[in-house]
Amino acid sequence: MKKRNLILVTLILLLSFSATALAEETTGETSPEAALSDDASASVVTLNQAPEAITSAAKSGMDYSLGYERISITYNNYIVDTLNGIPAYYNVSGSGYDCAEYVNRYYSTLYGISHITSHLGGSYNGYDIVRTYQPKTGDIVYATAAQRGKSYGHYAIVKSYSDGVLTLIEQNWDWTADGVRLAAKNRRIPFPTSSSDSYGQFYDTYYVYTVKGISTSDGYKDVSDDHWAAEYIYSLTESEILTGNGDGTFEPEEEITRAEFATILAKAAGINASDYSGSAPFSDVASSQWYAPYVAWAHSEGIVTGYPDNTFGPNNDISREDIATMLGRFVEKYYGSLPPVNAAEIFADNNSISDYAAEYISSMQQANVINGYEDNYFRPQNSASRAETAKMVGVMLTAAE
Repeated sequence: MKKRNLILVTLILLLSFSATALAEETTGETSPEAALSDDASASVVTLNQAPEAITSAAKSGMDYSLGYERISITYNNYIVDTLNGIPAYYNVSGSGYDCAEYVNRYYSTLYGISHITSHLGGSYNGYDIVRTYQPKTGDIVYATAAQRGKSYGHYAIVKSYSDGVLTLIEQNWDWTADGVRLAAKNRRIPFPTSSSDSYGQFYDTYYVYTVKGISTSDGYKDVSDDHWAAEYIYSLTESEILTGNGDGTFEPEEEITRAEFATILAKAAGINASDYSGSAPFSDVASSQWYAPYVAWAHSEGIVTGYPDNTFGPNNDISREDIATMLGRFVEKYYGSLPPVNAAEIFADNNSISDYAAEYISSMQQANVINGYEDNYFRPQNSASRAETAKMVGVMLTAAE
């Protein structure tokens, strides 16, 4: 009997020691995928279960992944990934570099907003931190403890978003498999925008928050994500139709010149500038000027005609009626016409509109590309800002698709 008791005590001690060792070894998140993966040295893991085959146990907040890269952690404070110059550390000694620390350090370093994880869904330091179903780089992802079925939540940052899938950068989402310490890099999780989407059972399983009033993506310092023209400015920038000033700014409220607008349309047309390297047929457009090939293209296509004295006025602010005219001629040349979505408007200052611009103002207004002011005036001689121009060109290109 004593011998049997001694054996039982020995077994209990061994089990206790093993559990304690495992707990000391595992200070980060425990991966549900570790049990699904039998090759600890694999660099990429892709999980191909169909949505309907995922059990409720696997659907525990951000603990479910569509795939990830497995990185072996060889020392404390190992840098697994970096976003906008802010590294995510993996630390197995439990010295404070948890998932929330990365999010807080990211926003404190880039935007001067400290302790942001304590203010999700509220206002802090003059910023509104609100939920979004249109994630973008730099937004915050959060799964609550209740959503995960655990005693703690998890934070991450959106690295990218495409077709209902978030790619994350996160800190201390790590585990041990076959004696190897591993971390997940570029982990992908589903983010459906409704319960009827693909992976719809994950709808509202975790939340994405954006900070209104700042650009969390790799964008212009002076164009926040909630700027009224941000969608058009960033879309045209990505398409290399628009460019900033080289110092990280766009100056959305600055007025746009005739040379700049000709350049925008030329890039929208996808021209090769070297094909128009000769000087444009205007006395004030020298071949050495950066805009010369774009103005030459616009003239050759009949989009601009210049002034009666054979000048173009490249540095003059372009008027609203000339914008409408150039857009209208561009549409005629490349698309034929745009479908009307508005009823024709008779502006209170129609008599002020030049004869050459009237038909184009009407067609662009009906296509919702350019509109009048709230007082029913068009103000044809007014100039337009860079933001206004971005929206006009963006709407025109979208309507032409």
